Amino acid sequence: MSYFSGQGRVFIGSRDINGNPQGLTFVGNVPDLKVSLSVETLEHQESQSGQRLTDLQLIKTKKGEFACTLEELIQTNLELSLYGSTTAVTTGTVTDEPIIATAELGKLYLLGKQNVSAVVIKAGATVVNIPDTTGYCLPDEYGAKIKYLMDHVDGIENACISTHCHNDLGMATANTLQGVLNGARQVEVTMNGIGERAGNTSLEEIAMILKCHKNIDIDTNINTTKIVPMSRMVSSLMNMPVQPNKAIVGRNAFAHSSGIHQDVSVKVPGL
Repeated sequence: MSYFSGQGRVFIGSRDINGNPQGLTFVGNVPDLKVSLSVETLEHQESQSGQRLTDLQLIKTKKGEFACTLEELIQTNLELSLYGSTTAVTTGTVTDEPIIATAELGKLYLLGKQNVSAVVIKAGATVVNIPDTTGYCLPDEYGAKIKYLMDHVDGIENACISTHCHNDLGMATANTLQGVLNGARQVEVTMNGIGERAGNTSLEEIAMILKCHKNIDIDTNINTTKIVPMSRMVSSLMNMPVQPNKAIVGRNAFAHSSGIHQDVSVKVPGL
């Protein structure tokens, strides 16, 4: 078996109807390139000699495969990789874009124009809901999204930004709070944090955070003395026990034991 190691510039292009390359394009640095040839055959074995010898062989296909790694993610390389082409899209304004009546929270709907740079809230839109449906956002990221809307959307003062956060990574409360701190004035929450998968933002946590931190200067108008009884009722009706160490409403929330503040110490590499 022979091996070959070479260097050079790689050009890729399409072929004309006669198989000749045309319009070759330099694709930049290519750290890995492989070319393989294969032949698919159809064989027939005789059944008279007792040895089943191959007495006929037909070539079905001859195939050459080319694979390479492109380091430069640029327009021309994407076109070549996806067998596509570039189409210029003229800019324009879409007015009174209709949204279907059955629009669902968390779904994506295409607008008449792509790469929208600004959205204007017109009459009829009273609440703009910003969901973190999979609970993936970091608090700073989620807060930045709310702030961007507050700073850049025309007519935002005529609507209320609402948060809807899930707790898949344990950040629903932190994300919701960041939304409030950056301009959201409606929060979608649930008692005891009940919700899909790992749950939603807990009503009791957000309510008590805003009540305890007076400097935030937001009054929820919630009677916080009713939170624990409401929690117990929801837990009982839904047959979903509240974990003892659940913030605000857990059985151990206001208990204290000294001497167990540090049971495990974790060494972080590099620190």
